[in-house]
Amino acid sequence: MTDLKTSFFFSDWLPERHVLALYANASIAPRMGSEFLGRTTIGGNYQTPAAQTAYIVRGYPSGEFFGRNILNGTLEYRFPISYQYRGFGTSPFFLQRWHGALFVDAVTLDGSYYDNTALKYLPTTIGTFYLGAGAELRADVTAFYYLPLTLIAGGYFGASSQATAYSVTPFLGVAL
Repeated sequence: MTDLKTSFFFSDWLPERHVLALYANASIAPRMGSEFLGRTTIGGNYQTPAAQTAYIVRGYPSGEFFGRNILNGTLEYRFPISYQYRGFGTSPFFLQRWHGALFVDAVTLDGSYYDNTALKYLPTTIGTFYLGAGAELRADVTAFYYLPLTLIAGGYFGASSQATAYSVTPFLGVAL
């Protein structure tokens, strides 16, 4: 199995502290016996992208897609909302800033997706794209004086008529 990951950040011509981020991921394992042994997707930003082995496709449940060969990408627009930089008395919690993100996730794969109508996994091939989109509100905090965290609240929408989709999924998470 070969994994490739890259990212690109663009902020020229955008307002100050706004950024357009592009993430691209690929996993290639053409000789793998079963796609269920390959890469899978997760439905939310549970940890830092560099440490994840599953690919993010927000708007779909985790484990919705499995593949031998999988291509995944995210286009994300990030923008600042507020800079707080304050604590709360003597509690070990410090709020740094609020920021937001609008995104589109896409995946295409040689593998399977879960069809909620048939209640089973069905095959899919490279070239069939599954899209997810949404928005997130994020708070960067420091907990226990030393632990940097990002608290995330979002709403995700899966835009495929084949896979589990067409409903807004709320999300609450913590990322390192």
